Amino acid sequence: MNAIGPVRRCGTRTLSTIPNEIYFEIFSYVKLPYYDGPATRRHLSNLAQVCRFFCSIMLPWIYEHLKIDAKMKKSDGSSNNYTSFCRSIVKGDGAAQEMALYVKKCTFDSWDVKDGQLDWYLEELLAMCSKAVRSMKNIREVTFVSTTITKDLVKAITSLPHLESLTLKDCLFADNIAEKHVKNMGLLKLKYLCVLLQDGNNVWLFKEPRTRPAILDHINFSHLLKLETNSTDLCQRLAETTQELSLEHLDLSSREVDYSALLGSVLPKTKVLRTLRYVSFNPASSLNLHQDALPRLECVKCPLEHLKFLIPGRYVSSIDIIKRKDSIITLSDIHILCSSKASITHLHVSSECYATIPFSEYFPSLLSLWLTFPFVSMSEYVQGDIGEDLEKVRF
Repeated sequence: MNAIGPVRRCGTRTLSTIPNEIYFEIFSYVKLPYYDGPATRRHLSNLAQVCRFFCSIMLPWIYEHLKIDAKMKKSDGSSNNYTSFCRSIVKGDGAAQEMALYVKKCTFDSWDVKDGQLDWYLEELLAMCSKAVRSMKNIREVTFVSTTITKDLVKAITSLPHLESLTLKDCLFADNIAEKHVKNMGLLKLKYLCVLLQDGNNVWLFKEPRTRPAILDHINFSHLLKLETNSTDLCQRLAETTQELSLEHLDLSSREVDYSALLGSVLPKTKVLRTLRYVSFNPASSLNLHQDALPRLECVKCPLEHLKFLIPGRYVSSIDIIKRKDSIITLSDIHILCSSKASITHLHVSSECYATIPFSEYFPSLLSLWLTFPFVSMSEYVQGDIGEDLEKVRF
């Protein structure tokens, strides 16, 4: 930033200028990276009114992240909802349109869904906000949570030239989305994609929507670095692609997918993959994988049965074992973990496994350890039971 700091005076005497770096250091304690609530925005707004220099710093921070929440209620005199700001943009307000260029991240949350359709007033409001988003040309990240994806939202997404991250959680798709609305999705150069879908009954996770979302048919995988999804359709598209993939992180969790077939098709095309995570709800079968595949693999979360195909001969240092109730981690499985070319530094296993295996002997370089304690329900697992298990585990 090349802005000149404010002139400091004491009476009629001009004081030396404070370097901009010091101002930024002070302001960093107001704009906390882990908290973006109403109080923070109120503080930033107050600072913006001090002088032009402060205003030039605060405005980009105030409008950096837009949260358009249909259920947001005012608290302590302020609100996170930016619908009034969107209305000003649509009406052509010059100041609002200028502020729109500061937006880097936009989140749509809690737009109520009833039988796959929005209430009429919410639909009109959502259409207005969607139109406003088209003026936010510098957006890098868009997130939809519990929102019906309409044709207006699709148009807004495809109009963002710098969009790199797209997240769809708990979302449904409107029936009026046509091919002409989604055809430009393939032009987006997404680096991060998260698609975790639900059905019409709001069942969270591992469920597909009632109708096939056409928007997923046009996702361009060419630039993706990170993909998280439970969508069977997206998994199938991934398996059918013939191009080399730039994926560094792959996280899959669909109930309907045969992971042996899917991974056998996808993994040979991911030369730079570092993190692989997938949850299989059926017994894992053999995984046909060439020994030269996945040369950069470092982190694995997968069923116990697949570890013998992924660990040996690779530089895996972080392992999260998904164990079914009827499976037991044996000493031979531990030897498979130790066959990694890298030292194991992060490990997630069951408490029974840790209680029976001398981990200090097999994993001397371990830095972090996660233990899963088995129980049916919290009501059946009283404090005394946990204490007994802890006594068996050597911390």
